[in-house]
Amino acid sequence: MKICLVGFMGSGKSVFGQELAAQLAFDFADTDKLIEESTGMKIPDIFSTHGEEFFRDSEKTVLSETLLKDNIVISTGGGLPVYFDNMEQMLRKSVTVFLKPSINELYERLKNDRLLRPLLMSIPEEKLMEHIQALYSLRLPYYKKAQLVISPTQMTAKFLAGYLLKG
Repeated sequence: MKICLVGFMGSGKSVFGQELAAQLAFDFADTDKLIEESTGMKIPDIFSTHGEEFFRDSEKTVLSETLLKDNIVISTGGGLPVYFDNMEQMLRKSVTVFLKPSINELYERLKNDRLLRPLLMSIPEEKLMEHIQALYSLRLPYYKKAQLVISPTQMTAKFLAGYLLKG
């Protein structure tokens, strides 16, 4: 079984994914971390040095390679489902789970680490909520294609693991 977690930046995909992988005794992969390892650069540095197009191409490659593995939980970058045929590929080859916290939860998580996020670092704090809402609205149609939609603050990884194993 392969499980892909999708959702907006700050939705908790990495933390929830690690917990879910541990519950299932699966491997865990984070596409952003894999890109950082392969390039030897942090995501903001990749954006500033090589640009977003290079990063999106890297995401597609890492996703394709990671989907070849079995018994894995994959945490994807917030924009990954929007580009190329990434979402369709995940739908064909894995169980997709959309982690859907509220906009207010996303804002609270992102306001303190926006300088680490290339798509938010140039946004002034007073415009941050508006920017998050606009970008989220653009991405939501892709996220909603996922087979499961959960609130990570209302469902535990342990409960989801049990549900998936009963499948």
